Amino acid sequence: MKKHLLAGFLALSFVSGAQDVDPMKYFMIEYNVPPRTQDFSSARNFFIEASNSTPFEIKKAVENEINPNYYLIVADPSLADVRLQINTSSSNASPKKYSATTEEKTDSKGKKYTVTNHKYQASYKYSAMIEMYNAQGQIVRSVIENGNSTLEYTDTDMTRADQKFEDKRTKDESSWLNSLIMKCYMALENDYFYALETARLAPLELKSRKYDYTDLNEASTTVLLWMEGKNYSLENEPLKKAMVIFQETAGDVNKEERKARVNSEVGALCDYMLALVYFCSKDYAKANELILASESLDKRLHSSQEAIKDSCKKLKDKNAF
Repeated sequence: MKKHLLAGFLALSFVSGAQDVDPMKYFMIEYNVPPRTQDFSSARNFFIEASNSTPFEIKKAVENEINPNYYLIVADPSLADVRLQINTSSSNASPKKYSATTEEKTDSKGKKYTVTNHKYQASYKYSAMIEMYNAQGQIVRSVIENGNSTLEYTDTDMTRADQKFEDKRTKDESSWLNSLIMKCYMALENDYFYALETARLAPLELKSRKYDYTDLNEASTTVLLWMEGKNYSLENEPLKKAMVIFQETAGDVNKEERKARVNSEVGALCDYMLALVYFCSKDYAKANELILASESLDKRLHSSQEAIKDSCKKLKDKNAF
């Protein structure tokens, strides 16, 4: 019975001209999101310092977040256009407590024995702050984030329970402080600095049991080779020819007939491929126009479609186009 159902499904798929959309290769495409204000649009040099209580990896995390396409981290504060002062702290919200409970168990032979469980628990308060100064040493803004955490660890060995609890506490502190300091920096970045974002995108190809999509797949291959070159210039003759193929095919879309060679899904793919090219070449307005056209035909084409739409929204919200 199952074989007959499968055969029927395959026959139906062939008749309907069903096609699959597959990614050819993924690329991480970088783009720069402008800040909400242009108060520090000319800033280029950053000096970052941290309090003695701030772990080194916290300072490093902030340094790694700064957009290298726009900014340089300098060692001399006198050269800085922007100075960031990082401060973090942690303290006990409640003291570390120890407790023990005993329970009776039975082994595989029916013999009873007792087990003592040793538990340590405590609550902690975490705080992170970044103060931002301009080149004249005047404070521009201070951002503070706070957090609370309750930890516990139980083990049948008292010494091990204590050690494991302290290990857990160290990891918890690092995680909390890193999260809080990132929130502080993101608040400043949103208002004053260019952010470096990435979108995971792929050229798409079509596979069909009924129709020949060699022309579209060869055009997608051309886009793939263009992306691998990382030049992203539209002044590329093979790329221009590929774009014409996508444009002409998109113009032939039949929205009403699912079985058509250029149905809504194929039309969506053509608009997506054009949006992909324009996004990589930093023509975000055109990319946004085409990705919306693609979604109007088929919004479930591929995850890369959503990635371009979301990226364009971030840029448009910050008036990048």
